[in-house]
Formats: sequence, structure tokens, C-alpha cells
Amino acid sequence: MISVIILSMNNGDTLEACLKSVLRSPPFNKEVIVVDAHSKDNTQAILEKYRNIIRVVYDEGKGIGIARNLGVNHATHEIVAFLDSDVICAKDHFTTLLDYFKSHPESGAADIVGSHPQIGTKIQRLESLYRQTVEKYFKGQSTLRGWSISFRKKAWRDVGGFWPGGPEDKEFSYKLLEKGYKITSLKSASWHIPRPTVIGMWKEQSGWGCMSAYYNYLRSNNLLLLEDFYSRNRIFRSLRSFTVMVVVTYMLAPLTGIKYLFKTKSLNLYFYFLFVHAAYLSGYVRGTQKAPKRFKEEQRKAATLR
Repeated sequence: MISVIILSMNNGDTLEACLKSVLRSPPFNKEVIVVDAHSKDNTQAILEKYRNIIRVVYDEGKGIGIARNLGVNHATHEIVAFLDSDVICAKDHFTTLLDYFKSHPESGAADIVGSHPQIGTKIQRLESLYRQTVEKYFKGQSTLRGWSISFRKKAWRDVGGFWPGGPEDKEFSYKLLEKGYKITSLKSASWHIPRPTVIGMWKEQSGWGCMSAYYNYLRSNNLLLLEDFYSRNRIFRSLRSFTVMVVVTYMLAPLTGIKYLFKTKSLNLYFYFLFVHAAYLSGYVRGTQKAPKRFKEEQRKAATLR
């Protein structure tokens, strides 16, 4: 059977729709756990409505990796499926995962590619079109998608769980590959709801950039990370600094984005591509500046716990 874990932090606007989609999707005897970071919005009222059919675990909101590990520690089944609280599950979401793990005992983890319906606000429709274009015409995501990570608990234990420093999904993927586990992507009509506003999307992309900068600062010698980057940006192999490679890549967005314009004939998507890359780059530069100080602070904290 399968344990479904939903991560929640002030997502009351989407949490109930997510829960409803999970509960109406077979198998109907699955375990459903919500890990909530003491949300301050209407989340508690929603959780109370479903308390008889779900389990609620609270964490302190100190990192997604910490919340993931907490959820897995409370899961009772060998197959674990994570969802963000802004995901709408298709009815075949969990049966697709279970069928795959049953027929592929060598696989440690899988995710769901998902669908990209053109609904919602203008920024949501553009984000959906952008993700759909990436999946259809270009090399998609090479690491597990954080919103739909699923895995065997044995694999999770073998790699020491999720990294608390973030981005935990990328680190988890590389650690699985290093251990010899196979990871794959499966198709389903499940949908990850994009941020509905320009400000929300900017904050999300900028936050990802900031976290990636710190991750790259710590893991710049990781061969899997480097090969993944080089496979997408072969022209920059001659640059010696990983940070310089990333910054140059994103600064060239006006040129590289032309391929999206060519494939979709959408000028709006081209400008959205520039917007996303500008947001990510702003966060990446900020994260690069803060990385050394953050690393020293975390070393001091670790030393006090010994």
C-alpha cells in the first residue's frame, strides 16, 4: 500500500481542493498524512473537517527537508508519495505509482510529469504554457519534481533521508543516483497549480534561485550536478567557475528564449521566459553573496550540537 504525505504552510486557498482530489483517488485505503508548519490562515479549520480520515503532524517550519523527513518517519507503508498542498491529483495518480513500483523493483523513486491546463490568471496560464513547452520540446527536468516525489522507504533510509538545507529534492535525486537507484518520471493528468500573481511568481522563482546558489556553493564538485548542467549548456564547459556559468546562462536569456518563441509563436511566452529568468537570477546572485556566511553559521550550529 501507499502513504501519501501533503506538505502544508499557509496554503488554505488550495489545501481542501488538494485533499478532496487525493481522497477520491484510488486506492481508497491509502494512508494520508498532512505535515503542517503551524499555518496561520484557515488551514486548521480545513484539517479539522478531515481529521477522522487523515493524520495531521506538525513541524516548526524550519525547512522542507525537515518536514519531509518528519512525514516519512510517521508513514507506515513502504511506498511514500509526497504532494504539495497546491496539487490537484488525477484519479490514476497513485495507481500509476503503485503499478510502476510493483513492476520495477530496481527503482528507488519516481515522480509525476503532470498536465498543464491553460486556466486561472494570466500568469498561471503563462506558467502552464512554459512548463508544457519545456516538457514537449526540450530536455525536461532531470531530477525529481518536488511537488510529486514518490519513493521506497528503503531508498530514503539508504541515502540518509532528505537534506535539511534545501533544495532537498535535487539533493535527494543525486544521492539516489549515486547509490545506484533508478529514478523515473511517469505521466498522469495531475496538476501543480502555479502561483496566481506576478509578485507570488517572482518570489517563488527568486527563492529557488537563492536556494540553488547555496546548494551549488556546497556541491560545486558534484560530478552529477556538473554533468547535468553541462548537458543543457555545453557551450559553457570552458568556464571554470560554476557560479559564472550559471549567471552567464541566465543573462543570455534574451537569446536563449528565442527557441520558445520559435516553437510556440507566442510573444507573451517569450517575455514570460525573460521574467522567470530575471527572478531566478536575482535570487541566485543574492544567494551567492550570502552563501559563505550561511555556511559558517551552519557549521557553528552543528559544532554546538556535538
